Amino acid sequence: MCKSRPPVICLLLFFFAFVGAQIDKAALKQEAYDMFMHGYRSYMKHAYPADELMPLSCKGRQRGVTPSRGDVDEALGNFSLTLVDTLDTLYVIGEFDEFSRAVKLIVDNVRLDSDLVVSVFETNIRMVGGLISGHLMAERLRGQSPEYLQWYTDKQLLKMAVELADRLLPAFNTTSGIPYGKINLRHGMLEYLKRQKDTCTACGGTLLLEMAALSRLTGNPIYEEKAKKAMDFLWAQRHRSSDLMGTVLNVNTGDWVRRDSGIGAGIDSYYEYCLKAYILLGDHHYLERFNRHYEAIMRYVNKGPFFVDVHMHRPTVATRSFMDALLAFWPGLQVLKGDIKEAIEMHEMLYQVVKKHKFLPEAFTHDFQVHWAEHPLRPEFLESTYFLYRATHDEHYLEVATMIMQSLNENVKVPCGYAGIKDIRTMAHEDRMDSFVLSETFKYLYMIFSEPEDLPLDPDEYVLTTEAHFLPLSMAKVFDVEIPRKIIFDARGKRKSMRPKLFMRIRVLEEVAVLQAQHAAQGSGQCMKPTERLKAWAFDAKDADHIRQLRQMGIDVQVQDDGRIHLSHHATNAASVEMARWGLEFLLEADQLAKKLVEQAAAASREQPQPDIYIQLLSYPYLGKPVMLAAPAQFGRLLEDYSVEAEVAFSVPFSGCSSLLNGPQVKGKVVAVQRGDCMFQDKARNVQEAGAVGVIVIDNKPGTSAETSQPFAMSGDIEKEDDIKIPAVFLFRREGNMLMNRRGKTATFVRITMKPYDEDSVVESFMRWGPGIGTRRFFPKCGLDDGYFIRIEPPGDAITFQFRFGGVTQDSDPLEHQGITERHIGNLADLMEFSSPQNEQDFLNFVRNTAYTALGLSVKDEPLAPVLKLLKDVKLEREHPDLYRLLPGRLYSSILGFCNKQHVGNRFVMQLASPLIFGLFGWLEARISCKGLDGQNVDWFVAYKLPQGVNGSDGRSFIYADGKNSQWTQSKKLISDENSAIAATISQIYRQDESAFRFAYSDDGPATKSDGYRGHAKGVLNFDSSTGFWLLHSVPNYPPIGSYSYPQTGVKFAQSFVCITAATDALNEIGDHLRYIQSNPFNIGLPEKFAAKYPILRTIAQKKSLPTSTVKYTLNNQLTTVNGAKFFAFAKHKKFDKDLWHDLIVPTTRASFGVQSWLNGGADDLGSTCTSEGNVYDIDEINLLGTKFSSSKDHSKWAVSDDVRVPMVCIGDLNRQKSQLKRGGGALCISDQRLWQTYRSTVSHVAPCQTKGISRG
Repeated sequence: MCKSRPPVICLLLFFFAFVGAQIDKAALKQEAYDMFMHGYRSYMKHAYPADELMPLSCKGRQRGVTPSRGDVDEALGNFSLTLVDTLDTLYVIGEFDEFSRAVKLIVDNVRLDSDLVVSVFETNIRMVGGLISGHLMAERLRGQSPEYLQWYTDKQLLKMAVELADRLLPAFNTTSGIPYGKINLRHGMLEYLKRQKDTCTACGGTLLLEMAALSRLTGNPIYEEKAKKAMDFLWAQRHRSSDLMGTVLNVNTGDWVRRDSGIGAGIDSYYEYCLKAYILLGDHHYLERFNRHYEAIMRYVNKGPFFVDVHMHRPTVATRSFMDALLAFWPGLQVLKGDIKEAIEMHEMLYQVVKKHKFLPEAFTHDFQVHWAEHPLRPEFLESTYFLYRATHDEHYLEVATMIMQSLNENVKVPCGYAGIKDIRTMAHEDRMDSFVLSETFKYLYMIFSEPEDLPLDPDEYVLTTEAHFLPLSMAKVFDVEIPRKIIFDARGKRKSMRPKLFMRIRVLEEVAVLQAQHAAQGSGQCMKPTERLKAWAFDAKDADHIRQLRQMGIDVQVQDDGRIHLSHHATNAASVEMARWGLEFLLEADQLAKKLVEQAAAASREQPQPDIYIQLLSYPYLGKPVMLAAPAQFGRLLEDYSVEAEVAFSVPFSGCSSLLNGPQVKGKVVAVQRGDCMFQDKARNVQEAGAVGVIVIDNKPGTSAETSQPFAMSGDIEKEDDIKIPAVFLFRREGNMLMNRRGKTATFVRITMKPYDEDSVVESFMRWGPGIGTRRFFPKCGLDDGYFIRIEPPGDAITFQFRFGGVTQDSDPLEHQGITERHIGNLADLMEFSSPQNEQDFLNFVRNTAYTALGLSVKDEPLAPVLKLLKDVKLEREHPDLYRLLPGRLYSSILGFCNKQHVGNRFVMQLASPLIFGLFGWLEARISCKGLDGQNVDWFVAYKLPQGVNGSDGRSFIYADGKNSQWTQSKKLISDENSAIAATISQIYRQDESAFRFAYSDDGPATKSDGYRGHAKGVLNFDSSTGFWLLHSVPNYPPIGSYSYPQTGVKFAQSFVCITAATDALNEIGDHLRYIQSNPFNIGLPEKFAAKYPILRTIAQKKSLPTSTVKYTLNNQLTTVNGAKFFAFAKHKKFDKDLWHDLIVPTTRASFGVQSWLNGGADDLGSTCTSEGNVYDIDEINLLGTKFSSSKDHSKWAVSDDVRVPMVCIGDLNRQKSQLKRGGGALCISDQRLWQTYRSTVSHVAPCQTKGISRG
């Protein structure tokens, strides 16, 4: 027994056991051969000459015959793809007779001129590469064994490769040299194909090996030149500060369409070809490029063993939460680079995923869960396994390959070949066997189990392309090349290095045998099999083997009821001293990993904060304040365009882990449950089944709060479908207590949203409806049991003053009457604020008299006319008195209107109803605001007046969108109609209200000459003491001064409008904006109270310039509308002397824009501008309501971003002309996904970039 033996003896025993258990590579090689032949023979029997085999149907897949699968079929060209792609595999496995037959079949039967659209990328790597490699193997076989291929004397396969490459060449005729993604084999670049301008980075950067080989084999340089130009352009488009690449770009402009940067789909093989181009061709520039990219990837994309996609221009911000299967090639590339240690670590991470699921899913999360469940038998993981085995000779990689081989045989082998997997969770098959299964997957399986002498070629003398085709190193130009360029360990341990001085040999099994003591629980005397310590990043709490390993290290694992894992280390419980040390290392590693993840999450949050979710208490006494920050769920309905308002109920049982016993009582409500005892998703499901409209999970741990806790999201059940249709949110305990304290009390209403209401509007709504906005249905008219002091019942037939008089009655002492009434008056005085003490006194006297009437006392009627004026003057404070707490007792009411049959003073009350309601509703509704299509108050709107003659317009019709409906709606009223949305908004300045502020400005106003000195800007402001609107427009000579009309000068061309409703305090920011743009006012009304409170208004009214000390001539303010929408106001002074869009808005938003402004094609136009900082495209054709028209018919000024991650729309002042670089102007922008989509659909065509920038002067 090892426990009683000296360590050296135990080590020797282990060594002999290890040698005796060697893997039978010969048997495994034969099995790999048999597997390949099963797939190959199935293809030849059931599918040839079709491109691919359908192994479930036992027939071939043929374009134009088999139902289309969309883009995936563009790898097929009716040119026997699988046979061509598999040629060199037949040679490698020694099937020379079949190889010779296959060459003959291809030469005699394959035609390359089908009238089909194919992928340039796939056709190059599979067909061109397959034909070239097949040709090279044919020549090699003829040289080795003259009895084969005696007829092959005219390089037939090479000539076919030339023909096919020539058919691809027209795709390279782009401005950048990056080829179009698709081409018709017979007709070349058809017009509709040229309009498909976007292609992936890998598509443009995975051409050089095949094209260079073709040039060097034929002596025609055109192929290599085309591919090299594409690689050079891609290198030039990298982000200069991060050295990262995006994923999709425009083949003409080079603009990045998708700026995600990673090592997976869409970009993978570009990096591969940077390094392999150096190895094959010897050009050190490609090595330098690869090293720059590699350093950037390992700095920004690599997170331990994981790799996350990031923004190329903001590399600390992750763009997705999963990894795709194509990145499994990376460890193999790291071997060629010489970074063996990192390759081992990443491969081990991938191996854990494979062990868990038997195959590598198409995409998986960082906790190894399935994201995309397909597996089309991809070769990338096997490819990396092969290279790591070649580099280390560690038999672990043979074991990995054996496991994959067994999984293939057990799960995907079918009578007619090998079927791809549709869902690895169920192992359901898919009727596909891609050509790469035979050309790559089985090739790598065969080669990993082969000894060097088993193969008919030396793999070290070849570069394997991304499709595993062989290209000989002899193609390189030897001058100025550092030789050797390979990075492979051969069988004798000789090292061959790209750069020997930079290459460090890593001994994977440096300690071949690590002694482990016998298992403490078993008492066995046998030596434990040495193994590498479990890594913290690979730990899975559901893996029994992992739990066992941790226990051997002395680590106790406890899964708490909230799902978190608690690890504690006790060295005395470890199986050995060595295992105890491992346990300590594991905990330190886990702690570092946790800190790193927290730091990364915090950094990502700082760089790009995710939209917050709030729970807002609408009920009394909160009235919208506070707004509690909630955590999201990874299941259930999203809240991006949806909010919930409902009464809160509490589940019985409170855990929510079983069917709710109070189901009928929670229907239609938001249900609160407590964390613990079951999965979050189970709680939500039980609540949903009870008919609730939302669920709030409250933390069960005392003291937690959103302010002090780390970012958190409720995870879903990965084993179950997301069947939750209601929104689910999480409240930490401190915030949850606010809800729990309401338990058993009166109804509490909440809003779950990303956009909480403005608190003043909640108070206002409370005054009108009761506890909730839009929840009037819960409060039947004249219900007297909700305890709210004032309630107005629409449509204006009753107002209820609800008094709590306690034990005070008509017969009580007069001092008691006075005391209880004055307590009510005092609380009401705290709620309402008037502009003068006299106004406050008059109104409170009215309420006082109403209270005395409710007590049944005889009171002289107060005149109503003064009261109506007072109501218009009132302003609500944010806090509301707690009448329940201050005024307990029986509820009494004095109702003005039709709900007062049980009350005294009926005749008096009836006379009060209509005029009082009119006055109070006037106070609530008549605020200054943007107006909608029906004249209603709206938070914001945009409008687009159509040009004359477009879509039948006489030049006065317009389309409209606002915060509630962001799709274009045709206005039924013309812009000249005083009741249209635009006219109703502007007409508010014509009211004879001397207490309101108005300010209309224009460089071309109705009563002023055109001003070419001050800002090129037009707009209208109108504000009262609480709210107002700011409207920007593009119409000359507008609006008139005395009354509303629409000028003839604004009829011919299209015009743009944007209006926002904001609190009056926004005048500070708006005024500053107008000062920077040097607005030119022509209609001003500036009351002294506005001038005193907002001095900036006097500054702009007097047209004062910026101080001479000003050094920054741009401004960027955020404005919030009354309902919480965020707008960004950009302004530039004329001394900025640069383009508003390219030099201010693009750098600030980090997005490129399409800009519509009035362009006539003259020399003064700036033209589309593309630089490394970002791009601005002139929109030269617009599509409104299905009708297209030129920019020359459009006087509007607007812009839309080209990045869905920055969905911004702007309405501006300036045309993109050189003369306007020296003019002030600005833009009002909103980030709104739906409005962005509306404006994106309005863009019909943009002008390509003609300049690389604007002279900065």
